[in-house]
Amino acid sequence: MVAKAVQLAIELNPDVILMDISMPIMNGIKATEEICAQRPNIRVIGLTIHEDPDIRQTMLDAGARTCLLKNRFPG
Repeated sequence: MVAKAVQLAIELNPDVILMDISMPIMNGIKATEEICAQRPNIRVIGLTIHEDPDIRQTMLDAGARTCLLKNRFPG
């Protein structure tokens, strides 16, 4: 499914993508790398349940503009 999301991101060229880090088949970090390499104008915002700063930094290194913790949002 994430590979399809990468394909659609390349085709549709949206302004912003909310990307979950923990995805099956292709994780959000790899998907972010691919999207940002092919469409650097797309802003990717990472979302994660992981409080480990190294994981969040990896998402930033992949090209995300920021990486937010899911548990910081109510609901």
